[in-house]
Amino acid sequence: MQKTFFASKGTNYYPKSPRPPPDFSTNYEEKQSPATAGKPKSRKKKSAGQAHRERKNRIFVIHNPKNYNNETNCSSDGRRSARWLCRPGFSTGGGGNSINPKVFWDGGRIPDPAFRAYVLDKFDTDRDGTISRAEAEAVTEINIAKVSSVDGIEKFTQLKLLSCINSELVSLDLSKNSALTGLLFYECLLTSLDVSKNAALTHLLLTGTQLSVLDISNNSELTELNCYNNRLTTLDISRNKKLKKLDCGSNPFTTLDLSQNTQLTHFGCSKNKLTALDLSKNTALTSLDWSYNPHLLLDLSGFPNLTELNYSGNGLTALNLSNNRTLTELDCSGNKLTALDVTKAAALTELKCSRNKLTALDLSNNRALTKLNCSSNELAVLDLSNNHALTELDCLGNNLTALDLSTNNALATLRCGGYKSNIVRLDLSCNPELKTLYISEFANIGTLNLSNLSKLESFGDKIVRINNIVINDKTKIPEILDRILWSQRMERQVRQQQREAEAQQRETARAEAKQKAAEYKRQIMPYLASKDWEGADRFAAEALAELPEGDAFLYLVRAKAYFKQNLDFEVSDNENMTEYFRAYRSEAERLAELCRKSIVCDSSDGNEAYFYRGMAYIVLGRADAAAADFKRCARGNEALKAVCYYNIGTAYKNAGRYSPALEQFKLARQYYTAADKKEQCLQRIKECQQKIKDK
Repeated sequence: MQKTFFASKGTNYYPKSPRPPPDFSTNYEEKQSPATAGKPKSRKKKSAGQAHRERKNRIFVIHNPKNYNNETNCSSDGRRSARWLCRPGFSTGGGGNSINPKVFWDGGRIPDPAFRAYVLDKFDTDRDGTISRAEAEAVTEINIAKVSSVDGIEKFTQLKLLSCINSELVSLDLSKNSALTGLLFYECLLTSLDVSKNAALTHLLLTGTQLSVLDISNNSELTELNCYNNRLTTLDISRNKKLKKLDCGSNPFTTLDLSQNTQLTHFGCSKNKLTALDLSKNTALTSLDWSYNPHLLLDLSGFPNLTELNYSGNGLTALNLSNNRTLTELDCSGNKLTALDVTKAAALTELKCSRNKLTALDLSNNRALTKLNCSSNELAVLDLSNNHALTELDCLGNNLTALDLSTNNALATLRCGGYKSNIVRLDLSCNPELKTLYISEFANIGTLNLSNLSKLESFGDKIVRINNIVINDKTKIPEILDRILWSQRMERQVRQQQREAEAQQRETARAEAKQKAAEYKRQIMPYLASKDWEGADRFAAEALAELPEGDAFLYLVRAKAYFKQNLDFEVSDNENMTEYFRAYRSEAERLAELCRKSIVCDSSDGNEAYFYRGMAYIVLGRADAAAADFKRCARGNEALKAVCYYNIGTAYKNAGRYSPALEQFKLARQYYTAADKKEQCLQRIKECQQKIKDK
């Protein structure tokens, strides 16, 4: 919030661009002097002296398309020439060719050619090549640039405003310009300035000069002083009691007394070396720039009328604004804030809080907010639903996963994204006023909806990688966006072609694998018929090595072979099955893994792999998992229904859950046809009933 306070209402104190000098790209016609007119030119070789005399007698007449043809006596010897012969670097005067011609009515000169050209162009109203007394006294404002001297300024005794920018001006004499009320020197080389004779001065701006001393003790009417970025080691403003605006930042002084400046409303003192400052008498302050002063922190509670505050770059970890309810502009960027409470500042229109450590930001009460920069923080959520007046938003470099701007219809500028951002979808179709959109090239946005953006002018300066950009016939497409859309269309086409090629390759490989699997199944049948489980397992393992996507049947063969060789045993009724199974946990886990591979290849009901995995779960004591697998096997295998229900009952019985076990044994008894199996189920039913009764 670096401000330059100078202009009063209705008065332009800022320099205008100087009017360019007249066009001198003219043709020059050589004529003979009256002494030689009418005589033929001699072809005889001339002596050096004769050539010199002829050059001296030549007259040059300017043919100027701008009709600057009023003649004037520009030299002491009475020679006449066109008026613009008096231009810098060409004019005659003082009895010969002079680079410093007479300009003023009394013979006064302006040595600097740029200043001289400016004065003649602006103030020589009758175009006679001379500034008369009346013309000089009519001048009240001078705005110049790129000059090295303003000698001649003393002739303009009624001058009220002098502004000079980007010049090599080192010093000047303003003692004759007592009417001056405004002085502006910007980026000049001034090392000294005497304004002691300019008592009427009200506005003094000396930005970016080389002053080490500034005496304004005689300027009691001064209301605005800007001496930002100088070399002042002291600043005495005790006699400037009418001062309302002061910017003295970026100077090396270490003390400053503001006790006499009770009317001060604007105070800027950034980048200073002050170690103490008493502002107790300056309660009228409405604007304060205290940026980049980490060595001296201020208590803001004594300034209830503040409307503008710049407190950036001070290393703050906390900022109390509870007493600053009239704030309209706040800049607290570049600090170490982890929290910021602006709920009391309901009038806030501009907020800059970038480069902090904020994890949350409550803006629900700031309905007047038009500009927000909260970039480079740790925000995961940003709720802007109450900020309908928002026109500019910069939230780059946060942890946002979503950004809802559907209620911010006035938004014209948006910067978002960043390497930390993970916004899956960004819908800007409700922001028809959007003109400038910048999305970081590191953004991780899935879909970007740009429908209805008929005013879009800028889309950043780099190709942004976004998976999908949605547009419609109302979307205005700048060049960069057009390149992005074209690039994405090409990428989508390439990806689609790749997917189609890969799908075709997979289909071909699948057909080949299916043909191989059918052949392997035919070849494995002799092992199964002879119940050679070891041979079947070995053949299935070798076959699966040739099938990258596996095969449900061959994995089932391996699972069944492993079961037959390691877990197919009988357990008598009087044995403790849980204790018995404990020794077979590793075998059961291996069996479950083989079954899982078969189920991955074929997860439909009826796959016998569910049966053998259920057996593994019984051994592992996982009754519910075993029950689920046996039920899936039973739904597609009518022949295995009875044994599946029996095994579910066994799993529940081993877990001590006798009531559900009883129901499963009853179901198994219904599906068994063999008498011995029915009797076995009946025995289990009686056992469960007895257990339930004993409880």
